[in-house]
Order: sequence, then C-alpha cells, then structure tokens
Amino acid sequence: MGLVAIYISYRLARRYRFRFLDYYLYNVIFSIVFGFITYIGGLFGELTLAPSLSWHVSFTANIIISALAFPAAIVALYMMICWILEFLWGKVSRWFKLAFWTFQTLFILVNLTAAKIYLDTKELKSVNLIFSIDEKIQLLIIFIALLYLILEGKSLENKAKRKLAINLGLIHLICVTLLTGSFFFIFRYIKSPLVLFSVLAFSHISIEIIPLLYLKWLLGKYHAELGFPSTVHGIEGFFNQFKITGREQSIIRLILKGKTNNEIGDELFISTKTVKNNISNIYQKTKVRNRIQLTNLVMCFEKEKVISI
Repeated sequence: MGLVAIYISYRLARRYRFRFLDYYLYNVIFSIVFGFITYIGGLFGELTLAPSLSWHVSFTANIIISALAFPAAIVALYMMICWILEFLWGKVSRWFKLAFWTFQTLFILVNLTAAKIYLDTKELKSVNLIFSIDEKIQLLIIFIALLYLILEGKSLENKAKRKLAINLGLIHLICVTLLTGSFFFIFRYIKSPLVLFSVLAFSHISIEIIPLLYLKWLLGKYHAELGFPSTVHGIEGFFNQFKITGREQSIIRLILKGKTNNEIGDELFISTKTVKNNISNIYQKTKVRNRIQLTNLVMCFEKEKVISI
C-alpha cells in the first residue's frame, strides 16, 4: 500500500506538473519512510528484544528507533505544510522555511537532551513527559495546517480550486483524527505485537492513500479549471507535457487565434472532418471539454513562463 501511494503521487506529479504536487509526493514518501522505520522497528523490538532483554534495554532500543524515524517525520511535516502553502499562495515563503527549521532544530535538541537524561539516569517519568509533549505539539501543527487549508480555501475565487482545498483538507483532517483516536483502542485491546503493528501500519498508510485517491479523481476531472502554476513553462512545455503532435500543435495555435474549424482546415489544407478528429484527440489528451478550457490550460503555462522570466 505504501508503494502504491508513492506511485500514485509520483504519477500525478509527472502528469499534471503542478508545483504543489511535487511537495505532495515528497510528503507521501517521507511519511511512508517514517511509518516503515517506526512500525518495523517497533515490531522487531517487541518480538526480538522484549522477551529476552531487560525493559530498560528495550526502551533504549525504542529511543534509537525513534531517533532514526524522527527526521523522516519532520521532513514529511515540512512537505505537507509546503504543499498547502504552494496550493494556497503559489509559493513557499523563505521566512516560513527559516521559522520551521529553527523550531524543529529546537525540537531535536530537546529530544536529544531527553534521551541523554534517560541513558544517564534511567529516569523514565520526565523523559516520557517530554516525548509526549513533543508528539502532541507536532500533531497540533498538523491540525492547524489542515484547518488553515480549509479556512483559506473557502476564500479562493476559483470554484474548482476552492472545492479541492476544502474537501482535501477535510478528508485529511478526518483521517488524522480517526488515526489519532484509534490509538487508544488499538493499544488497549490488541495484545499481539504482530497484529498491533500491522493495524498501526495499515491505519498510517490509509491516511495517506485515501486523500490521494480523492486528489487523483478530482485532478482527472477538473485539472483544466484549477489554474495552478506548472513546473513546465510556456506553450512548448504544454506540448511536451501532453505529447501533442506537430499537426495538433498547429491546430492549437490557430484555436488560440480564434479560428473556426473551417478556417483551420483552409489554412492547413485539410478537411473539416480531419480538424474535428484532431481537436477530439487534443481534448482526450488534455482532459478538457471545450475550447475555452483548452485556452485556459495553455494560458496557465504561458503565464508561468512570463513569471519565471
């Protein structure tokens, strides 16, 4: 499931070339990596270390596993906030980057200090408290970011973009809430380590793949109306992305000039039926329904070229 989630997000990023999808892809990758290290490492500790070694040795191993997984969790959180900001603003501020990594650096130092305290003193109570507070703060950041996406999304003028922002934010929020709330039930009633970590891993990946499937569906239906900046600039980038043939390129350029099917046929010395067939192929490749949507889609690439210059 993790590989499927990564593959779907990769295909979306390559297919539509919207900048926020690159951040979304990295968010999925690092979230899956974090889950893999956490659950495989935790399962290894429960099945291998716990039965044969002391409780303190097992907890030390758990600290090491958490230390390995923690950077992936931070990068996943960073990428999640970046795709939200890119989605809403069209850019990620340098001030945000500086503030985020400064804050997370302090988090890392606090966790390292807590780990050192435990290794030196074997005092568990204060260390557990620090880890618990850190975890809750990171979770709170996720909730705030998703709420921000929903609330700011309501003010977007683009109807399709507004719908995507609100619904995607709500789906993410519901999935994270259900996962967080299910921890109490999972740890309270499931005693088998293998079942426990299997359920945790399945739940973790589900919160990635469910919003991703919705995103895939909506982009397939409305991507021409969203008007996101693209990572490929200009009309040539448009032709390359959608694999437009030479004949189709000529027809698109004439469509942009407002030519009718008959005028396009006369200029290119082809029949009106051939023009219609080529236009139908163009619509299928770009997933648009009419000339207005096609023009808007091309203009997104043209605007991004002007901005980049």
